[in-house]
Amino acid sequence: GWGTDEDALILCLMLVINDQTLKADVKHEFTLLYKGANLEARILSETSGILETFLVNVLNFNHNTRESFSVESDLRTLKSYMFSGSPQTTAIVNLLTKRPLNHLAALQKKYYEDRKEELHYRIEQIFSSDTEKGLVSLLSAASNYRRYLATELYNAMIVKGTNEDALTTIIVARADKDLEYIKKEFEVIAGKELKMMVQADTSGYYRKALLSIIN
Repeated sequence: GWGTDEDALILCLMLVINDQTLKADVKHEFTLLYKGANLEARILSETSGILETFLVNVLNFNHNTRESFSVESDLRTLKSYMFSGSPQTTAIVNLLTKRPLNHLAALQKKYYEDRKEELHYRIEQIFSSDTEKGLVSLLSAASNYRRYLATELYNAMIVKGTNEDALTTIIVARADKDLEYIKKEFEVIAGKELKMMVQADTSGYYRKALLSIIN
C-alpha cells in the first residue's frame, strides 16, 4: 500500500531467514506490538502481485529444512520457466523462495556451470523493482549470508544521505551473533574497516552508539 517500505520488509526478512526460532519470535512480537495483528495478513494487505508472493513465501518457508530437493531437477525446471517463451515469473518466485538456503547456493553454482553466467543476472533481466531486489537478496544471502549483510551495510553508507534505518537494523540485529565476521567481510568489500566508514558517515550520539556496538 501507499507508504509501505518494501526495502525494510525485505531486509528484515533476510535478517531472520536462516533462523526459524527468531522468525517465530518476530511474528509473535509483531502481534503483541500491534494488538493482535498478524504479520502475514498485514503483508497481504500492504503488498500485491509477485512481491506479495515473494514476501509471504519467505516469511513462511523454513529455509533450514532438511527436506531434500534435486539440484539437477530444479535447474531443468528453472530454465524452462525462464527460457521457454515468456518467463513464468510467479513459478520462478515460488521455486526460489521454497528451497533451503544451502540448496539455493548449490543451484546457483550448477546454473553457472550450465549457462556460464550468474543466476542473479538473469533474475535482474526478468524482474524489476522490489521483486528483483528481494530475489537477488535471497540468492546473495544463500551464497554467503555474512557477505550479503556486509554489502547491505556498505550500500547503506555509499548512497547520498546515509540509510540510517538499514545501518542500525543490521548492526543491532547481528551484534550478539556474527557481527565480528560481518566486519571482516565488510573490510574486504569496502577496503576499510566498518568503524571507519561509520565514523565518517554519522555524527553525534547516533555515531557514538553505533561505534560502541561495533567495538
